[in-house]
Amino acid sequence: MTLYALRAAISAVVTALLLAPSAAGATADVTIETFPKKLFVEHDGAETTVAFHVVIRNRGDASVTIDRLVETILVDDEPRTTELEGDALTKAVRGGKTTIPPRGAIALLGRVYRSPEQTTRITTVRLEAGGARLELPVHEYRQRGAYQLPFHGEWLIGVGHEPGSTHHRMAGDSQSFAWDILRLGDDGRLMKPTEGGPTRKEDSRSWGLPIVAAGAGTVVRAVDGRPDIEPTMIPPFATTPPEDLTEILGNFVVIDHGDGEHSLYAHLRKGSVEVAAGDAVRGGQPVGRCGNSGNTTQPHLHFQFQDGPDFFGSNPLPIRIDDWERRRAPDAAPDRVGRGTPKTGDRVRRAPW
Repeated sequence: MTLYALRAAISAVVTALLLAPSAAGATADVTIETFPKKLFVEHDGAETTVAFHVVIRNRGDASVTIDRLVETILVDDEPRTTELEGDALTKAVRGGKTTIPPRGAIALLGRVYRSPEQTTRITTVRLEAGGARLELPVHEYRQRGAYQLPFHGEWLIGVGHEPGSTHHRMAGDSQSFAWDILRLGDDGRLMKPTEGGPTRKEDSRSWGLPIVAAGAGTVVRAVDGRPDIEPTMIPPFATTPPEDLTEILGNFVVIDHGDGEHSLYAHLRKGSVEVAAGDAVRGGQPVGRCGNSGNTTQPHLHFQFQDGPDFFGSNPLPIRIDDWERRRAPDAAPDRVGRGTPKTGDRVRRAPW
């Protein structure tokens, strides 16, 4: 039972959607897209990164084999070029197949460029394959709002979004900057002690704990009534996507904070959602309780920021969190963070006032 199994399962589901056959009739045989469509650079500590997925589509009526992908990143006005061909290209393509059937597609997930310099300027991504070319600007995101962690007490960042994390290898547009977060008990464990038998959702330290709004705003999505499942190695939509794709999220809430910044809270407990679409909420106000609904393996909170109300189709935002404490080890003294990005393995809590 791992969050990594969950992330891989969701990736398989959403990749199938991204690679679904497209309509015929376009003038070009091959086109290139990125997911997300709008790219943001992220500065964290001493690193600068940009991450994206590449989808190469064949909109023609005959199969096309892609034998090379040229990826150029403009860094401090200097091009940094990577050429993928042969075995390197085959390994990078999800499924390992570089021949695209008519109106089909292939995907390269989790393309990440990272620089050890925080002051690095990454301005442009250029992609060339199969005679097609795509050039996209890379944006410096200017955060509008101030946001706090959406819970009380010390929780563990089970999966963050630093380079190499599974969120950067996910095929869904909006979760490149997401976190999966679990509550730690006073004993530093995620689960309560049990006397044999299968692990139950109620044994999780996260189960049923309040989830609160990260900042003030207006609720634009609030879904409840979906069942919680027992902890499992294989989540329910591991191979087949649901008819309503939002079922992947289980019970969830989306808050519009203004200026194009939205926060999303997913896998909430059935019957716990305390808000409805149209409600005004204040920062720290309870919106629901941690559960195990949707495409999940164990109780946890999936938390992210995006530029619109919809999980599918919105662009992820590299929002940083204000006023929190971090411990990197169980017995370590906490570090106070004024504004920053929690990372995988961090033990985090709101900073005391």
